[in-house]
Parts: sequence; structure tokens; C-alpha cells
Amino acid sequence: MEKSVSMDFAQSFGRRLSTLRKELSLHQSKMAEKMKVSERVYRRYEAGEQVPGTDKVNALIEDLKELNPEWLLTGNGRTFKSSDLQETILDSVAGNESIQRIVIMLKGLDDEDLQGILHQVMERKRLRDLHTELRDMVNKLERPVSAGAHEERPE
Repeated sequence: MEKSVSMDFAQSFGRRLSTLRKELSLHQSKMAEKMKVSERVYRRYEAGEQVPGTDKVNALIEDLKELNPEWLLTGNGRTFKSSDLQETILDSVAGNESIQRIVIMLKGLDDEDLQGILHQVMERKRLRDLHTELRDMVNKLERPVSAGAHEERPE
């Protein structure tokens, strides 16, 4: 019984490796390099004839930083973490179309552009906070003074 479970795992793991390789548009030799095995051994993994050791799986996960390890090992979830992250972010701002559009547009920018945008947003927020603070101060100054404070003193 344990042997058939191993074969089922080997075959499903092999299918996921094949799916991953095709999504990345890589040749089997490149995937073999990522796992630090020969192409012949990698082909055995994809065919479900052999299961890689944890060191080989870890090598692949370390090389492909966006790969979702849970998907690779179990088939659960999405292939890549970034898809989950973007979907989570978009879900968290559901109902605010402006923020959704901003998040989607940020994806293609380089680090320098992102730092510039971050600086602008922080400065805008700082100015808005200062404006709010100033408005509160003005409101306090404009409040009518209580009746007891303006009683006329007899002369």
C-alpha cells in the first residue's frame, strides 16, 4: 500500500514539475540545473519514476523565490506566491477602484520609480496631516470663549 502512495505522489509531483517548467518556458536541462541534478535524473522526476530528495526540492524552491512550496509539494494553492499576494492586495482594497488601479500599475516599475512614488506619497500624507493639525488649531482659536471667562469686572 505504501508503495502505491509513493508512486501516486511521484506521478503527481512529476506532473507539477512539468507544469512548472512549461509555465516558465524552460528546457528540462535548465530545470535540472536549478535542482542540481543531471538532465537524465530530472526527466525521471517528471515521468514520476523517481522522487527528488528534500535537498533537491529545496534547491528548486531557493532558486525560484516566487514558487509556492505548498503547491509544489501538494498541488494546493497557486503555482506562484506573487499571484496570491497581488490577489490578496486587490481583495483588501475591493471597492476602491483607484487603489486597485494603482496596485496594478506599480507592477511594471523598477525600484527607483517605486522609491520616488513612496517619497511622494509620504510627503503628501505629511502635508495632509499638517493641514489637519492646522485646521484643528484654527477651530480651537475660533471657538467662542465660555461666558464665565468674559464677565465684566466692576470698575
